Amino acid sequence: MFCSQAMADDYWPRSYFIEAGWGLAYSTGDLNNTTLKVKDTLDRDLSIYMPDLGLMTQPDLTIGANIWAFTLAANFTYWKSKAELSNYEDHNMFNSRMWRFGIEFTYNLLYPENLQIGLGGGYSYANIKTQKSAMDSHGDAEEAEILGSSLALVANVRYFFTKNLILAPTFKIYGNWFKNAYAASTELQDVKPYLWQTFIFGAISFQYQF
Repeated sequence: MFCSQAMADDYWPRSYFIEAGWGLAYSTGDLNNTTLKVKDTLDRDLSIYMPDLGLMTQPDLTIGANIWAFTLAANFTYWKSKAELSNYEDHNMFNSRMWRFGIEFTYNLLYPENLQIGLGGGYSYANIKTQKSAMDSHGDAEEAEILGSSLALVANVRYFFTKNLILAPTFKIYGNWFKNAYAASTELQDVKPYLWQTFIFGAISFQYQF
């Protein structure tokens, strides 16, 4: 039994890693030109305006495991800044933040060389919250959130400086569908049809593998 386990470990070598980097994201889609019309809990009309996201800089954090030429990872990104509201006449800037958590799977071409190219996909959940983006007919405002999921195409390059330290530039394309909206006065609302948004993301990261 111990011999079989050792053979399996040799044939399917495993390692683990933590990764941190900084990236730039660009988004385009329904959030750039859509205003949601919903009812609050008292049946009053409420408009939820979307943040004008444009270009975003954000940290990119990942933990994962390598099994032979395959990598399975959990990824987290977070962005916070001030943004205008799309389709809103007031050009003031409001606090907005976005976070994304997902699972990614890649196959590493050229394994086990010092230079490897990873290709794969992922699934993630995203949440965007913006200050004073939900407004009633009297001009009273409150913060609102939109919530959704995405599928992603993932590509990266891994260059091993040593067996432990790795440079890992990453490129991802997220196809995001936002299907829920939330404000304190509306509670959770279904969004129909879904709001579709594409996020294009690139980052320079470093891995520590053990």
